[in-house]
Amino acid sequence: MVLRTAEDVYQAMTDPYYYFRDMPTEEVHERVAQRWDVSGRFPLPRFALCCPACGQLEVIYSQCYFHDRKDSPSKHRADVQCKCTICSHAFVFGVVIPGRMARAATKMQYNRREIRQILQKATDKKNQAVAASGLPVCAIRVCYP
Repeated sequence: MVLRTAEDVYQAMTDPYYYFRDMPTEEVHERVAQRWDVSGRFPLPRFALCCPACGQLEVIYSQCYFHDRKDSPSKHRADVQCKCTICSHAFVFGVVIPGRMARAATKMQYNRREIRQILQKATDKKNQAVAASGLPVCAIRVCYP
């Protein structure tokens, strides 16, 4: 939406779509869960990361920074920084996260190598549990940021 007139600005300010910050926490988490997997240690996109500058799909999940916004009902946040490997454009998603994810963070900022190691350990544990169960193991493809 392009805001050109005072009426456009007023409509944007009164439209519930633009009052995301003031929505009840449960509704915010429902909306976020449609596009982000917030069940693990880090918010992971449920969509293909695409560079907004050049349109390429060669984008890496480069950092995750946890913080709280005290003046909002949904106070726990994760800023997910991504970077295009083609044009070097960096961009950030501000993701509202559940409190359990914020409490599980042992530090405020993780780089891509640390995230990859944590996700690799979690995947290895799951694969060991599946192997120990005696069930047939299917080929599992896991993408790491």
